Amino acid sequence: MRQTLKPIFEKIELLASTTKRKEKEAYIEKFLKEDDSELFVKVATYAYNDDQYHMTDFPYVETTLKPTISDIFMKLDQLANKKGATDADRHQLGTFTSVDRETYELVKRIVNKDLRCGITTTIFKKYITALVQHKVMLCISDFNKF
Repeated sequence: MRQTLKPIFEKIELLASTTKRKEKEAYIEKFLKEDDSELFVKVATYAYNDDQYHMTDFPYVETTLKPTISDIFMKLDQLANKKGATDADRHQLGTFTSVDRETYELVKRIVNKDLRCGITTTIFKKYITALVQHKVMLCISDFNKF
């Protein structure tokens, strides 16, 4: 398994480089046909799901460890199941993601729930059915009941 999320980060940056919705959708369709499509879907799912990671920032830690991508997502799952993140959790996530700057930046965007590519959950939902999109509940129809 790859040790870096750099190819996925480059795809997200390519999505951010265009302002046209149709072009973004064409890129998503293309990315879903490539070899690392499973990882692309996983990144989008983690970024736009309802899980909270209880932090907004974590340090970039220079390390000689070579954690795998599954270690990063396992740590994100662990943080999602906790009620808060400790400094040790932040440091450990920083250690896992500091393989390169691109991996660190992408995981930071996942934690902040915004991939900064100009695509909403609605557009991703068209192509990634695993995403759960919650509709806003409106009370307008309730006024007519009285």
